[in-house]
Amino acid sequence: MSQDLTLKCYNLTTPDEINSYKKFLNFFKGNEVFYVTEMLNDNNEQETYKRFFILEEKSKNIVLMPFLLRKIKTKKESIPLFDVTSFYGYSGPLYNDDLSEDKLVVFWKLVDQWYKNNNVISEFIRFNLDGNHTNYNGHLIPTLLNVKGRILENEEEQWNTFIPKIRNNYRKASNNNLYAKVFDTNISEDTIHAFHSIYISTMQRNNADESYFFSLEFFTNLIHNNPNKCALVIIYLDKTPISTELVLLNNQTIYSFLGGTISDFFYYRPNDFLKIEVLKWGRNNGYKFYILGGGRKDNDNLYKYKKTFFPKEEDATYFTGRKIIDFEKYRKLCSDNGIEEIPSDINQELNTHYFPLYRISNS
Repeated sequence: MSQDLTLKCYNLTTPDEINSYKKFLNFFKGNEVFYVTEMLNDNNEQETYKRFFILEEKSKNIVLMPFLLRKIKTKKESIPLFDVTSFYGYSGPLYNDDLSEDKLVVFWKLVDQWYKNNNVISEFIRFNLDGNHTNYNGHLIPTLLNVKGRILENEEEQWNTFIPKIRNNYRKASNNNLYAKVFDTNISEDTIHAFHSIYISTMQRNNADESYFFSLEFFTNLIHNNPNKCALVIIYLDKTPISTELVLLNNQTIYSFLGGTISDFFYYRPNDFLKIEVLKWGRNNGYKFYILGGGRKDNDNLYKYKKTFFPKEEDATYFTGRKIIDFEKYRKLCSDNGIEEIPSDINQELNTHYFPLYRISNS
């Protein structure tokens, strides 16, 4: 079988390369919203290169995987060394449902060979929630529980699944005359700007990492270039936007992506109101699932809050993958970067909190 399969690697930088990637993306259906070029953000890291793999079977494209190839800073190596990480969000290999598992096994073997040929020392992959971690040949870690719930056809039945606090908060918001607007077609610049202002103020209030401060241009490009995959939800008090969420749309699933609330209006419970209004919109538009994501860690307050909307539903597990291609060079990089406890066992290192360890001093 492997003789019929060919792995190709392409750059993803110039307009022509980006257009080629978009053509490849058209072959795949399912999670493609997370693979659109507007989502492939490198946070302006230096000496980082956008690339993507394509697995071909007799000239038919059967697997696509975008990734970041990062040059490793080193003073003592005579040849450039690299590592690989996936882009922010849900990533990993993208393929159609009819792909056989044995072809995925070959895909990862060919990827490993490419790594060896191109001086790649380690790999870190963020997988999606639809099981594309299956047959990964590196080390899998169940990293975070993501709250996922069904959108029930019967609105009253859905209402009864919420915990009492959520129902009371929704009533409070309604009594204060909050109302929702869902923008899913021809979203204006003013609407995107209103969303962005609330989002950035929320990131500032939470002292978020710099990587979360996405620009207005990022959101504008994402929304305008993917009109069927994005919707903006804004909650208003009178005519003032006070809470918002950008949701991503994939087949039958709504993904809560990014959003925020103006703190002066917490009293009105706009965020609870927003989530239930998204469920109503999803029900009316034929969606079956709503994924709220997880907390910063399992069972923290953020996770527990999200779980109040789907208390009896089974969570989806978000997996990450780790791989060390050249352990001796990995250890040497740790030593060169001043890591005091140099890893001696590859299996123990794959379970470390920070990976790859040699980058911790540069983080």
